[in-house]
Amino acid sequence: MMTPFTNRSRSRLWLSVLLLLGVLGLAAIPRAEAEERQKDEIIDLLGSETRPAQSLLPAEISVQSEFAPGAGVQIGKVQLREGNPVVIHHGESVAYPLKKDFSIFIGDTIITEQDTRVNLIMDDKSVLAIAPYSKLIIDESVYDPDTKTRFSTLRLLFGRIRSIVAKIEGEPNYWIQTPTAVAGVRGSDFGVATTGQGSAFVTTAETTIEVDKAAITPCMVAGRSSGIDAASGAYPVPCETAAGLVESIGPNLGALAVLGMPPEFD
Repeated sequence: MMTPFTNRSRSRLWLSVLLLLGVLGLAAIPRAEAEERQKDEIIDLLGSETRPAQSLLPAEISVQSEFAPGAGVQIGKVQLREGNPVVIHHGESVAYPLKKDFSIFIGDTIITEQDTRVNLIMDDKSVLAIAPYSKLIIDESVYDPDTKTRFSTLRLLFGRIRSIVAKIEGEPNYWIQTPTAVAGVRGSDFGVATTGQGSAFVTTAETTIEVDKAAITPCMVAGRSSGIDAASGAYPVPCETAAGLVESIGPNLGALAVLGMPPEFD
C-alpha cells in the first residue's frame, strides 16, 4: 500500500512531465515558424533579382565598342542575349560587348547588369543562363568529345545562374563555387543564386547536387551563409515550385537546350 508521500511524489512527477511536454510543444512552434521563414528566404533569393550595392563592373574597367577574342582556349559561344552583357577576358583590363555567336574563352568573366541576360552554349553541350545583375567567372571547361568526358568549374560571385548539363554518373565533375559554398552537380537542370553574403541552390527532378559535400536530392532548396543556417540543410518543395524557380532564372532555357544539344545529350 502506497504512503501519502509516495502518492504526492507521483503526482508531482506527472505534473513536471506535463509541464515539460507543454514547454517543448510551445518551443516547437517558434522553431517551425523560423524554419518556414528560412525556407521562404531561400526561395526569395532564388526567385528574385537582387541589385548589388555597386556596379558589378569595376570602375577602372572600360567597355570597348567592338568585341575582341580572348587569348585562352575557346570553350563556347553566346546563344542568346538581351540587353548589354559584357565579358572581361583573363588578364585583361577592358571589357567587351557580347552578342549572339560571339565566342567564350577559358578564364572569361561575364557581367550582366539591369535588364540584361545572356545564354551560353558550351563545347561540352551544357547550356548556361546568366540572369540580370550577375557576375560569373568560367575557370575551367574541359571537354573530350571522343570519350564524352568533361570537367567544368564556374565561380558565381553575385547573381543567379541556371545550368542544364548532361546527366553525370559517379563523382561530380561540374562544379559551381560561390563566396559561401561549393556545389558539385550530377544531373541536368538546377539553379544557383548568391548575394556574396549568402547562397541558395535549387534542384529539379532527376537532378542531384552536393552542396559542401551534403547531397541535395531532387526538388529541394538549400541555403549556405551566415544569415541562412547551414545546419538546417535542404528543404523539400513541390517539383512545380522547383521548376518555377529555375525557370525564373533562365526562362525558356529548357527548350533552347534541347535544340542546342546533339543526340547523345538529349
